[in-house]
Amino acid sequence: MAGPDAEPAPRSFEIAEFGPGRGILAFTCVHYTDTDRGVYEETAQAFFVRSWPSSTGTSTSA
Repeated sequence: MAGPDAEPAPRSFEIAEFGPGRGILAFTCVHYTDTDRGVYEETAQAFFVRSWPSSTGTSTSA
């Protein structure tokens, strides 16, 4: 976790559009039952985003 003096994350992400004004949101829920930490639940949310040029001017996509 970042401290109070940490720099803010870059705000250069842009949602990738798969149609005018349309993006993809992946929402995942997992229920773990057999773990060394006991039973627990986990959720994750992710948007598809466009890549942007790095500071060297090259694309960050593979």
